[in-house]
Amino acid sequence: MKYLLILLAGLLYMQPASACRCLPLPALENTAQLEGYSFIARVKVTKVKGQQIKIKVKELFRGEKRKLVFEPAKGTSCDLFIAKGEEWLLFGKMENGKMAIHACDRNMEYRTRNMPPSDAGQQLLGKLRELRNTGS
Repeated sequence: MKYLLILLAGLLYMQPASACRCLPLPALENTAQLEGYSFIARVKVTKVKGQQIKIKVKELFRGEKRKLVFEPAKGTSCDLFIAKGEEWLLFGKMENGKMAIHACDRNMEYRTRNMPPSDAGQQLLGKLRELRNTGS
């Protein structure tokens, strides 16, 4: 009986597991789709410490060069799993005075350490370059 009560009490307090859910983003077609971002760049990750990610900007599309971005969802189901040595296409927004990146934005791993760029990463980088050059 004691075990049954413990089991029932546990079931009452169970919370459903939550997973990161993002609405699919449409393919990037024009600069209007980038309006909400104050930082867009291809970067190389030099260090990850908790929610702070140190970066070296390799190609800047919007905003100012910076050395640090913040990933508020680090350690949650919405973690981007960014690691030192990788290259990323980052789309950041200012939050509480910090440049923040999130899984549900257009952030994309461009190159895993010592590997060639991903096809999806090359396509997105090509589109960013095209939009920068045409201004559309």
